[in-house]
Amino acid sequence: MTRRSDVEHGIVDEESVLEQIAALLEGGVEVGRWPDPLRASLALALEDASMSRTEGWTAVVLRRHLFGPRDVVPAAFAASPGSTAVDHQRAERLRSGLAACVGYRAGAYLLAG
Repeated sequence: MTRRSDVEHGIVDEESVLEQIAALLEGGVEVGRWPDPLRASLALALEDASMSRTEGWTAVVLRRHLFGPRDVVPAAFAASPGSTAVDHQRAERLRSGLAACVGYRAGAYLLAG
């Protein structure tokens, strides 16, 4: 059985990841300077073969918000195999909230590199 403290910790972790990624995007930080867990979480949020159809559409909306109407994903954010359940939970939180935290095309600079 899942304890309340475990659920609370998970929520705090997801919110922290959301805030950190929003700050990296808004700050224009080059992807090579991103911590690997954050890069992996955003990669899963953008493209994940195990997503439902509904989640797939939220990923499309996020990609278009971050990178513009071409619906592309920078090569540095190619989904990596071996993701954990925590990675997937973080990705779901990013799909649901990141677009509200950053401006339109906040990740466009990542397409140039």
